[in-house]
Amino acid sequence: MLVSLKSVFKADKEIEVRLVNVYGETKVYPACEVAKMFARIAKTKTLTDSTLDNVKGMGYRIRVLKDATPDFL
Repeated sequence: MLVSLKSVFKADKEIEVRLVNVYGETKVYPACEVAKMFARIAKTKTLTDSTLDNVKGMGYRIRVLKDATPDFL
């Protein structure tokens, strides 16, 4: 399958993530297919600071989605 260079090198590269508090520690979970791909490459379920630094270095913006979970849960 041929992939156009335009689709690979999009000008508006962005991944979506969700911040989740797990036992007092904030974890970054991928929320879109591209973010999930980066987690698979890193062989992790969450995106670590190191992985996020590399993603930013590749020109991606990171968009944090609002969590729908109420604060009291």
